[in-house]
Amino acid sequence: YTYVRHNQPTRARCELLLASMESSCSTSSSSTAILYPSGVSAIRSIFEYYKPKRVISNRGYKGSLDAIHDLTQSIKILTCDQFTVAYLEKELQPKLCADDVLFIECPSNPYLHLVDLRP
Repeated sequence: YTYVRHNQPTRARCELLLASMESSCSTSSSSTAILYPSGVSAIRSIFEYYKPKRVISNRGYKGSLDAIHDLTQSIKILTCDQFTVAYLEKELQPKLCADDVLFIECPSNPYLHLVDLRP
C-alpha cells in the first residue's frame, strides 16, 4: 500500500471494526461501515444515495448545504432554527413527504447551536 485515501489497510481495518460493532448491537447479521475523508464528502454521499426532492435543515455549515445544492439544482433546501421535539411533531411532521430529508447538523458549524431531540 502507498499512502492514499482509499485502499489503505488502517482504514480497511477500522471499517471492519466499526461494522462488527454495529452488527453486535443490531438484529441485522451483517453491517457495513464506510469511512470518509471529510464530513462534507460523507454528507454528499448520503444525498447522492437518497436523492431527496426537499431538504429541511438547521442553519449549519454553509459548505454542507452547498454540497447538497451542487448535486442538483432541483433540490429545495429549507432552513429552520426551531428544531425541538415539539416543533418536529406538531409543525413539521405533518408537512413532510416520503422523499424529504431532515438534515440536522449538531453542533452546528460555526455557530455551535445544539439541537435536543429528546422528548
